[in-house]
Amino acid sequence: MAELWDLYDLHGNLTGETYVRDSGEPFPQDRYHIVVEIYTIHRGELLLTKRDERKPFGGLWEYTGGSVVAGEDSLTGAVRELAEETGIERDPSEFIQISSLLRIARGDQLWRMDAYALIIPDDAPRPEVVYQEGETVGHIWLKRDAANAFIDSPAFVGHVAKRYHMAEDTLWKLSDMRR
Repeated sequence: MAELWDLYDLHGNLTGETYVRDSGEPFPQDRYHIVVEIYTIHRGELLLTKRDERKPFGGLWEYTGGSVVAGEDSLTGAVRELAEETGIERDPSEFIQISSLLRIARGDQLWRMDAYALIIPDDAPRPEVVYQEGETVGHIWLKRDAANAFIDSPAFVGHVAKRYHMAEDTLWKLSDMRR
């Protein structure tokens, strides 16, 4: 089934317009859709997942993320994406938005990229990761230094690594504060 996105104007207002992902239609001028990223940390370790070979950048690693679909707000999309791609279900109140930036991707298509930190309490059991068919095929939990080295390796999606480094200090300080 085709994924439908709500569109926003450059001032952040919902326009009432929608766009069908991968429809081949030109993306409307002066409109954007919302994409989310979720940095999940437990016991000082960041969760990374491996992309299914059939996806763009297949076989490479990343942290959880994806497009917000029509009818969702950013936080609802983040909660859904995490559950879909990892099987981890958490209350929306646990997510902390750490950044929001408008960026140009895929030619002239605009995205608003909202990043969230999910710091799972140390005394909580490690959540079981369940892979989504066609999306994820592996996972690892890494401490900061190991995560940084891995994220900077050729095994990781390069443009995703750049955004991690923009959020890195905030993410790990939040993790330390919550421990």
